[in-house]
Amino acid sequence: KKKGSILEEVAVAPKKSPIMAEESEEPKLDRFGLPIPTEDDYFPSLPEGTELVPVPLGYQTKMKDVKTAMEKHISLNFDIFDEEGVEKLAVESDRAPMKLRLVHKSPPVICVENFFTPEECAEYIGLSEPSSDEGVLEVQSKTFA
Repeated sequence: KKKGSILEEVAVAPKKSPIMAEESEEPKLDRFGLPIPTEDDYFPSLPEGTELVPVPLGYQTKMKDVKTAMEKHISLNFDIFDEEGVEKLAVESDRAPMKLRLVHKSPPVICVENFFTPEECAEYIGLSEPSSDEGVLEVQSKTFA
């Protein structure tokens, strides 16, 4: 077999087509020229040694567990709740009493059921879904100027 020239041995890389450019190592940018956020940007990995303690399946919330879970993080006044996490004296209204539910022990995650009345929920939902006859929603903030 005949040996080729040195130019044949050193092949020039073909120019990348637009399709190949998408597969490149360069980060994709949004319309502002910033990197597109990834899952790690929204949910970063927890630091090494982070304690992860879930609540057992079927667990019924006890206030002593809520207080223990929260003591190293923030101080809250839990005086309005009984030992099962139910609001002792519901505000004089037609709403059901608030109830605390410990979702995760460490890091602590607490759910407050009945925090808003059904009317308040409807009002907040209405704010996020303006009807077409209300016109344009204007944000009064220097951040969005």
